[in-house]
Amino acid sequence: MVLEKPFISIVMCTYNRADFIRQTIESIQGQTFTNWELLVMDNGSTDNTKEVIDDIADERIFHQRFESTSTGRLRNIAFSKAQGNYIALMDSDDLWLPEKLQKQIDLLKENPEIKFSFTNSQDFIGDLQVVHTLNQPITSTAIQNAFLPMLRSELFPPIQTFLFEKECLDVCGGFRETRIFNDYEFIGKLCYHFNAAILYEPLLLRRLHNANSINIYSDELAQEYMEAVRLFRKEKMIPALLASQLLYTTAMNTGNVYLQQKQWQKAINIYLAGWRYKPFSMVPLKKLLKTMLHLVSR
Repeated sequence: MVLEKPFISIVMCTYNRADFIRQTIESIQGQTFTNWELLVMDNGSTDNTKEVIDDIADERIFHQRFESTSTGRLRNIAFSKAQGNYIALMDSDDLWLPEKLQKQIDLLKENPEIKFSFTNSQDFIGDLQVVHTLNQPITSTAIQNAFLPMLRSELFPPIQTFLFEKECLDVCGGFRETRIFNDYEFIGKLCYHFNAAILYEPLLLRRLHNANSINIYSDELAQEYMEAVRLFRKEKMIPALLASQLLYTTAMNTGNVYLQQKQWQKAINIYLAGWRYKPFSMVPLKKLLKTMLHLVSR
């Protein structure tokens, strides 16, 4: 089969998203850029997700069901099947604005030396009630290396906004398959090896609801970030001092969350980790003492 290029392979992992996936797919079908395929990688759904997809009846959509496995493995399988010279990633409960793909393709055409793009995004609840915009400003574009701004939490690029040349995988590799969350490591490698074409216009609407994995697995998200930073340090992508600063800050912030949630033992463990990254700071010791006082006074 001869494919007209640019051709985009959209990779979407899903699990029990029958309530949301139709609206997500309709936002993809509504793209002004129409030369795409959608690979839906179903991680063992037990609801009627498959029936919803089958009912849509679009020959550009391919659904494959797997027994429960990691999202990283599903994405890697999809990468091996992808026909496109570009790859985009999407979650099965979020929405793209109609010009998302076209604007990214146009920006990459204007900057042929750039291999990938990401956009701004907004969080919404209920019936498209926007509650938060991730990055400011919201109208400009930029060509830059986003690796350090991302590490320092100056940029928050959700993976659902990324569009990258498939050839990038030859440099970055795929996703690690042993964790629940692995977005940060993959995004970090992409941002380290290639400059980004950034659209600050919000072109992703990220749905917030109680079943979001980002809400369910907050511990995993913190651990994912810290593991990624340690990996970047090991591979000499960042200096050891910066890695220690990032790990310390993350440990302290995570410990504060545990403290608010009255998860005393978790707070103690993460504050101890933070102390190891900055052994001459009194802050972790004060946090530890405060937490232990809460623990013994229960």
